[in-house]
This record gives sequence, C-alpha cells and structure tokens, in this order.
Amino acid sequence: MNIAIIGGGVYGLCTAFALLQRGYRSITLFESGSWPNRNASSHGHSRITRSAYSSSFYVRLMQEAHNVSWPVLEKELGTQLLHPCSGIFFGPKDGLIQQYQSAVQEAGARVEAIPTKKASSQFPQFSFSPNDVVLFDETAAVIAAQKTISGLLHYLKAQGVSLHPQTRVESVQ
Repeated sequence: MNIAIIGGGVYGLCTAFALLQRGYRSITLFESGSWPNRNASSHGHSRITRSAYSSSFYVRLMQEAHNVSWPVLEKELGTQLLHPCSGIFFGPKDGLIQQYQSAVQEAGARVEAIPTKKASSQFPQFSFSPNDVVLFDETAAVIAAQKTISGLLHYLKAQGVSLHPQTRVESVQ
C-alpha cells in the first residue's frame, strides 16, 4: 500500500512517524513550502499543548498524545520535546469555558477548576472577575516545535520516507 501525506508541518510529519510505527513503509510526504516553513502553523521555536478543550473526545485524544505518543516520539528521537508548564484557561461562567470544564471533567483530565481568589494570588499577572471560571491544566507544556520538526525530518528520511518539499499538490484522484 502506498500512502501519500499532504502537508509537512508537525501534524503531517507525526502522521508519517505514526504510520512507520504501525509497520507501513511506502510513505510519500508532500510539503508546499520548505523546511522550516515560516508560513506553517507549526513554524518557530515553540508551541503549546494542553488538555483543556471544549470537546471530551479531543480531551481524550490529548491524554493519549501526552501519555503515549509524545513519550514514544521523544524516546525514538532521543531528545526531550515537551517541557511541562502548567497552564490556566479562564472565562465568564456563562461562556464557552463551561464546555471546557464539562469536557475535561467527563474525560478525567488533570485539569481542575480553582477559585478566582486562589487564581488571583497564584497568577497576579491576570485580572479575574468574580464571575470567571478558572481551569488549571497540569498537562500543559511547551513543545519544542522547531526541534520536533527537524528531528522528525531526520528520522523519517533515515527510515526511507520519500520527502518532497516545495511540491504543491494540485489534485488528488
């Protein structure tokens, strides 16, 4: 089976990595830009990861990523890619934050609601209203994005993945 991946940012590269881990070998990856691609969403030195999302399905996916996928990738590349850094997410009780709170509770994520008074003392750089819900996400981390992409490129090339930078895909049949 031949597999083509369109997009060589962190998601496309991780997809190729995951396919290799599952035994697939005939993989071609197309990237419209070059590496590093300053126009891509995963460009630059860092990005964040977290568990606080408004969908419990996505929260569970992130738990899998944090507990299984990232550690496997770090082990295979021989380097630390995630740097833990707890995060907070907040908003008015009657806003979208309610969906986040429900989703993390339903999925059992390591995210807890903390009182605004505690949040104000712990995070004085933010201004919370008494009407806010504040979620403390213990799973948040900074991703070494550039290191992740360069490590994946080196790994995938060594594994025989056919990499095609600066190749636009005009159509798919």
